[in-house]
Order: sequence, then C-alpha cells, then structure tokens
Amino acid sequence: MSEAPRLLVLYGSQTYTAQERAERIWRTTKVLGFRGPVQAMDEYPISRLIKEEFVIFVCATAGQGDEPDNMKKFWKFLLRKNLPANSLVRLKFGVLGLGDSSYLKFNFAGKKLHKRLIQLGATPLLDIGLCDYQHDLGHDAVMGPWLKDYLTILKKQYFPSIDIDNIKNTFTPRWKVTVDKNDENGFKPSSNGLNEDIYFAKGAKDTFVDATLLEITKNVRTTHESHYQVCFSNIF
Repeated sequence: MSEAPRLLVLYGSQTYTAQERAERIWRTTKVLGFRGPVQAMDEYPISRLIKEEFVIFVCATAGQGDEPDNMKKFWKFLLRKNLPANSLVRLKFGVLGLGDSSYLKFNFAGKKLHKRLIQLGATPLLDIGLCDYQHDLGHDAVMGPWLKDYLTILKKQYFPSIDIDNIKNTFTPRWKVTVDKNDENGFKPSSNGLNEDIYFAKGAKDTFVDATLLEITKNVRTTHESHYQVCFSNIF
C-alpha cells in the first residue's frame, strides 16, 4: 500500500484566528487522507521547505500590514537575498490571507508572502484568498469557496482518487489530553463531579462522556497589552 500524500498546513497568527482556520483546514485534509502537520511558520524547520511539494499557508496581517509574531523568523529567512530564484521550484502552494478591509494595508502580509514564494520559484495552484473580517459572513465567506477550489485543483491535477464531494464532518482532534499523574500538586477532581450537574437531568449520570471537572491553574494573555484584541491561553 502506497504512503498517503503529504500536505503541509502552515500559519501565521497573531490572535489565534488564523491558527483556528488553519486547524480547520488541516482536519479537512486528514479526512481526505493526506498526512502532514499543522504548524506555526516559525515552528516549522524552514530548511525543509525546499523538499515540500504541497503547502497551504494561512496568514493573518497584524497591525498596519505587519506579519504575525509567529512567522517573523520564517519571513525573514525568505527575504534572504542569497536564496536562488529556483529554491522552491518543487512547491505547489496556496495562500489564504486573513485581514480587515477597514485597514489601509488589507491582507498585506498574505500578499507579500504569496509574491515572495513565486519569486523563489514556487507555483501557486490558485490566486490568493483574501478573507475580510468586515464581510457579513466574516472570513468564512472566502475561506470555504477558496478551500474547495484548492482541493478541486489537487484532485484534477494530482490526486484523482480523493473524494472532495463527500467530506464527512468528522472531528480530528489535534491534541491528546492526559492527566499528569506525577504532578506534584496532585490531581484533585471535584468532590461534586459532573454526574449531577445542571447539564444533566436529575439523577442522570454522565457515562456517555465520562466528564471530569478540571481547574484552570493559569490564564495567560497571548496578545500584547497594547493590542485592541484580548486573547488568553488557559492552562489546566
């Protein structure tokens, strides 16, 4: 049996929005049988990019046309003047930009990335998708049709066996959550549990979900104090 084709999903996200969209795209690729991770651009070993064949980039624009913090190193590397013009000749890609048209430099980071990849020899499978937060449907207005077009091109030109017309809405979790039994503080489930919580009828048990009440130990802000959006990372 041949190995599943690889399709990498990389994102640059300032306030989690692009990361969430990238993870949704990644789950769709898993359902279709592709392998490959979803990662922030700065987490990906960029020296391997010359070996990649298919990549989807999901790129937000931060501030006034800036690239997100977790793609700055990636972007700086791509701007090196000593990179050959055919560095990424193997790469077939798509860029989905997330922006807000109320800003002058709408989707500027995504546009710059799309242009630079082409300069390095990569081939865009379709035009850049320019998602607009101001649209009545938000970013999804562009993301849905754009992803469908990208997958249609993959099917027609490279992978005729993938079934893009019957994608099941199955959930593929990115994270596996386990209890750290060696935690020095000890694992202390609630004395009340969730067995008779307001989410269940009186006397009903939660055997179908086996739920456990967890305590948030840290609530860390992930956006800068000066940023107008406030996002937090919860640690249990």
